[in-house]
Amino acid sequence: MIEKYLNRLPKIGGQGDRRLLVLEYDGFRLRASITARNAGAIRLLTHATVAGTVAEEALNTVLTQLRGAGEAIPRDVILLHVSVVTSVIAPPIADGTDLTTAQTTEMVRWEMEGLYSDVAPTWDIGWLLMGMLYLDADQREEVLTEMDAQRGATAGFQPGGRPSSRFGEIAIDRGYITEAQLDECLQLQERLQLGDAGIRVGWTPLDTTPRRWLTTAVDVSTHSQWVELLSRVGKQQKTSLTLHGLYAIPGTSCALLNLKQDENACVLEVHDAYVSVSLLTSEGLTRIATLKASSRRVDAVDIHPALRDMPVTGCTFVIFVGVAEDSDAIRLDLEGAFPDTPFVPLAGLLADGHSIAGERVEVVGGAPLEADALPALGAARAWFNELPTMTTAVAGMPPPPAFYRRREGQIAIAVAVALAVPLLTEAYHAFSQSRLRTQLIRLEDQRADVRRLEKASSDARSLDAERQRLQEERRQLDALKTLVQSALIERQDFVPSLLPLIANTANSGIVVNMIDEESWNEFRITGYARDQRAADAYYTDLSRQLERFELRVLDSPTTLTVDKAGVPRYEFSYLIGRPRTTQQAGSAQAGAARRRSR
Repeated sequence: MIEKYLNRLPKIGGQGDRRLLVLEYDGFRLRASITARNAGAIRLLTHATVAGTVAEEALNTVLTQLRGAGEAIPRDVILLHVSVVTSVIAPPIADGTDLTTAQTTEMVRWEMEGLYSDVAPTWDIGWLLMGMLYLDADQREEVLTEMDAQRGATAGFQPGGRPSSRFGEIAIDRGYITEAQLDECLQLQERLQLGDAGIRVGWTPLDTTPRRWLTTAVDVSTHSQWVELLSRVGKQQKTSLTLHGLYAIPGTSCALLNLKQDENACVLEVHDAYVSVSLLTSEGLTRIATLKASSRRVDAVDIHPALRDMPVTGCTFVIFVGVAEDSDAIRLDLEGAFPDTPFVPLAGLLADGHSIAGERVEVVGGAPLEADALPALGAARAWFNELPTMTTAVAGMPPPPAFYRRREGQIAIAVAVALAVPLLTEAYHAFSQSRLRTQLIRLEDQRADVRRLEKASSDARSLDAERQRLQEERRQLDALKTLVQSALIERQDFVPSLLPLIANTANSGIVVNMIDEESWNEFRITGYARDQRAADAYYTDLSRQLERFELRVLDSPTTLTVDKAGVPRYEFSYLIGRPRTTQQAGSAQAGAARRRSR
């Protein structure tokens, strides 16, 4: 988290730009743009576009092309995806109601599920063939006309009026496409179909009275695919790629605007398969509507109702972002339908040097600023300047888990314990040998004294008693040495097995905070549980696993607490060891009390 904000600070010198990799994927092609921000300018350093329906192949190819252009790949990444949907919603909650983050996220997800299924792109086979450039618009219309004719001719003979030939079959019969091209598009259609695993959402409050939120949603399968893809491709390319968020393609160019007080504008983005109409004021985005036309290309007639609904006649001007092939013809038609409202191309304004966003937009190398680069530049400006009221994203990669919960952390702890036990054993053995040698030397000196004193008959009996006492002490030391060595060997076998058992027994609702040895073969396990059920399940599993060591849970207090964020949790403290007598239990409790007082 600290690194994220430090990286956003401007650096001294020509290499001080904060750089960002912006990926834009519409299902047919992947566009990658390297952008940078320095004082007063958003810069498009370079970009590359690859046609392809297999996302991993397209991503590897486009990164290779960017490297070939002499640019280092930034580690910070955002993704504009065709399956991401943005909307402004009025949450069904009363004013003054405070919700937790989890409650708010669930409420936004509930509100966005219906809208997402209506607005997210759907793809018929004719549109996919056009998107892959295997079929043009005229050929598609001819195939549809023949399908309608066959449907009418066979309606009386086939149940439900199903045409005798499908779209792909007619296109192949006419020689427009090949069977291989049809199979490729059918596989693409299957990949693009929305899954049923739910959606992930992002949200930002816009107003408090009335309460309105800017929300973004994407299906879980798309989110998981790209999170895993960026991680996997980053390893293949030997670079670290961190996906910070997923944005919608339509509507992101709004972040390039910065209206004056009491000024409003309508932003119209026209893509081949979808159109977005956004209403902005000096305070930010207030409304956004997205129209999908996945079965055919959009035209001006589709846009008229959306513009009237905003309403566009009340806007100071309409900012036009034309990415579709026939954008110029659509703009001319709209200017005729709305003669009192000027339609101003955003790319032209920025290319003329207007800093309408308070920052210049530059293309390094002097290349012209194209309309298809504006969504990426808008998303980049929103991310660089943190403009949540203009566009919001679904969070990308989650933070890594705590070290002790990761597999490599558990292995490191086990290895450390396994290495420490032999070292301690050797150290104690060396200490015992040194002490034994000292005692032996002392014994020899005393024997010499005995031999001298034996000369005196009056002291013979006392010297003999002293000799016997020393011999008994040596036997006791030998017995103690044997006992200690046996206990250390037993402990060396026991401890490396116990710690992985404690870690692996923890379920997904458990966080083990500390393992502390309170006395010989007695350990205190402390941590937190998401709920009482998770704590009870951990207690049961731990007790069962400890039986093979002839251990049991001697003490298992559980306390309901609240963390810093106000989320309830159960704090537990388990003492494991061998069963104790009443006297041993009292001694252990007294020792624990002394340690707590220190």
